[in-house]
Amino acid sequence: MCIEENTNLLIEAARKGDTPEVQRLIPLSDPTCNDSQALVCAASGGHIQCVRLLIPVSVLKSPALNLAAGKGYTQCVKLLLPAYDLKAKSSALFWATANGHTDCVKLLILASDPKVDNSFALQKAVANAHQSCIDLLYPVSDPSAALHQLQHDYPDDVSIWGELEQRIAHEQNQKLVGEIGETVRAKIDRKI
Repeated sequence: MCIEENTNLLIEAARKGDTPEVQRLIPLSDPTCNDSQALVCAASGGHIQCVRLLIPVSVLKSPALNLAAGKGYTQCVKLLLPAYDLKAKSSALFWATANGHTDCVKLLILASDPKVDNSFALQKAVANAHQSCIDLLYPVSDPSAALHQLQHDYPDDVSIWGELEQRIAHEQNQKLVGEIGETVRAKIDRKI
């Protein structure tokens, strides 16, 4: 059998999660073919053992990390994460957030830049009303930039961005109250 046929068999085995067949076909095929389609199939199916076998022989510019994160396959994300660059990790954070996969979001926040593209992941969490993702992303993102972009994208739909606007206003009020309290305490201390 030729390399091309074996590569097609490898892709199909990875899609099915057939670990022994993947292991058998790796040396007989081209795992890098079609942007490492075998790895993409294994990751998008959550087939951890196949992903583990395919990482060392694949080109890691493929969408495997995005697909695993978008489908909530936390163990696959853990395996793939060290091999990807910051830009890919930030894209995966978006996909995990878009689908409300908080365990993947937790992993990706630590490895990516949540402030990318006006805090796009936070925007997606707000637009999809994934409260747990909002709570995770809010402290590490730029909420004001996300709000501005949401207001631009959905100018007439306060139901999408209104809660974020209120949360930012509340936070600013709390900060202002704290600053006023500090000023008052300092004046009282000077008088005593």
